Amino acid sequence: MAELVFLCGRDPARFVSGSESYVIAHALAARRLGHQPHLFVAGPRTEVVQTSFGSVHRVFSPWRSTMAVSAVLHQPALVRAVVSFLRTRPGPHLIQSHAAWSKLATAAAARLNASGVATRTFCEFYSCVGHEQQGKLDGALVQTSRWRTLRYSLLIAWVRAVVAPAERAGYLRADRVAVNYENVRRLLVEAYGERPIERVRYCAPMAFRAEAAFSERPARHGGDAPLIVSVSRQSPRKGLDILIRALALLREQGVEFRAELVGGGPMLAAHEALVSELGLGGRVSFPGRVDDVLPYLRGCEVFVLPSTTEDSGAVSVLEALQAGAPIVSTDVDGLTEDLTDEHDALLVPPADPAALARAIARLLADPELRRSVSRAARSTYEARFTAEQVVADLARVYRELGFGELGFGELGFPDAARVQ
Repeated sequence: MAELVFLCGRDPARFVSGSESYVIAHALAARRLGHQPHLFVAGPRTEVVQTSFGSVHRVFSPWRSTMAVSAVLHQPALVRAVVSFLRTRPGPHLIQSHAAWSKLATAAAARLNASGVATRTFCEFYSCVGHEQQGKLDGALVQTSRWRTLRYSLLIAWVRAVVAPAERAGYLRADRVAVNYENVRRLLVEAYGERPIERVRYCAPMAFRAEAAFSERPARHGGDAPLIVSVSRQSPRKGLDILIRALALLREQGVEFRAELVGGGPMLAAHEALVSELGLGGRVSFPGRVDDVLPYLRGCEVFVLPSTTEDSGAVSVLEALQAGAPIVSTDVDGLTEDLTDEHDALLVPPADPAALARAIARLLADPELRRSVSRAARSTYEARFTAEQVVADLARVYRELGFGELGFGELGFPDAARVQ
């Protein structure tokens, strides 16, 4: 029996940030195509759990961190587990991996092909690990703290010495490489060299939810201050400190608002401290990580993503587009490939609290502009980011790789050893 393995390292059943959402969405798309995805992740113990998006195989690894920068540390345990799982099944198999975990996928496929079990690899990249980590070091709150500067500087040294070479190996050895943004393709080529790369669309997991169908935005109750929402990981490169300073400017200008900055992460305490320092405690709250962001997106007057870097786009922007939320975003990296200024969003330069405050104030003061941006946002979602479009793209790639329909010999690979 042919098997579809997702080698993603970090457990999407326990952690949900942008990268895990990407994995979940593609696993849901694979399920819609009739496959049963097997997701291999590192964890404190070995077990298999069933989820709505596939079977999650938790593999014991002694290393605590399961972020992508730790992928090479988990290679022995995860490669051994994937090879053991697939070796007794006739195939042909497909291992689908993401970013820095791609080196592990190609290593497992090489072992399987050498033993006569036909296996191919499909590696997707939504970032370039070196560029992503540099964006964290450049964050304003990181630069004001010696400890945080040292921490991220050491992390970048580790990435350059160990993680980036491994990511490069996976990138060059994979049978098929795909990106979701032209910006990511450019970063990969600059970092690791030219090779065939294709575009595969992606969507938020919310795109698979029937109850997330579009509805007109509810009218705000007269006594409530308008709600500003941001949904993102509390990370240095997400620019939430810039948003907090923009909110302080709005208060000084007499603009009424309340803000909810949804999400957890390593900079949460620093952001809470900044809110307190600026005297915004009565207006700004931090709900933390929530199971369902849809009520926040449907209830807000303005959605804001103030990222200073964003290699690809952001899952939260796709969710905001789906919900028809009026968006203010920075014009960085892949976000400019998703959003059009003065159409489905207002775009501002990164790290500019004054520009961010002006854009938010425009939307809060102009109901017709909010309605126009909201409708255009939903149209952008329907044109580019639905579940059906992602399913169609994956079906094409799977078919071209010979997974699920054709044997490798029918695609010109009669000898399994030639796959790698």
